[in-house]
Amino acid sequence: MRQSTRLPLPLPAEKPRVLVVGGHGYVGSALVARMRAAWGVKWRNVVHPTARWAVDDPDDPNHLGRLIRESTAVVNAAGWVGSVNSDSCEEEVAESFRDNLELPRRLSREVAQWNPGIPVHHISTGCLYQGAEGLAGEDDPLPPSERVYLTHKRLAEEEVLSASPNNFVWRIRMPFDGRVHKNNLLCKLLRFPVFSPGRESVTSLCDLGDALVAAMALGI
Repeated sequence: MRQSTRLPLPLPAEKPRVLVVGGHGYVGSALVARMRAAWGVKWRNVVHPTARWAVDDPDDPNHLGRLIRESTAVVNAAGWVGSVNSDSCEEEVAESFRDNLELPRRLSREVAQWNPGIPVHHISTGCLYQGAEGLAGEDDPLPPSERVYLTHKRLAEEEVLSASPNNFVWRIRMPFDGRVHKNNLLCKLLRFPVFSPGRESVTSLCDLGDALVAAMALGI
């Protein structure tokens, strides 16, 4: 079996201390694994699997601020994709608002307050391009949408980017990697009885992890 090779990643000046929100999810756990493989990086996961605010400590209201002050970067990989798919957010409005809008808004504001020099890397969605004519890039205006999921995601991007010029948005679409997981595109394809023709974007979580690690190492 031929082993694939990956380009060496740049080394940071100091070992990063990354605060990961949603590090137990499908995307977040892949990013954590890549960071740990690259540097043995220290990380903290602060969102409970039920997506409630595990960071809220009634005995220590500055608990989240303390974690932020100890970090060199923050990654938000949490989100609500719906109990079935993103269309479910039309009925699960409260859950989508909590995880897809209020969480990144609060997190970016907390970082701006407690450690304004560090970046927030916010994982968003390429679904925002749905409805665009032809190929669309990040500099193209997003097509209008009244869908709950897309509205919350678009507003979250605006909140994150407006909180600090150090923040970044990563738009991913139909992620996949080598793990067996219900959210892995390759596993989903095995369950689909019918395929619709069309052109789509896909995201390798290995490539996404490499890009995120490189960005942190370069201080961007």
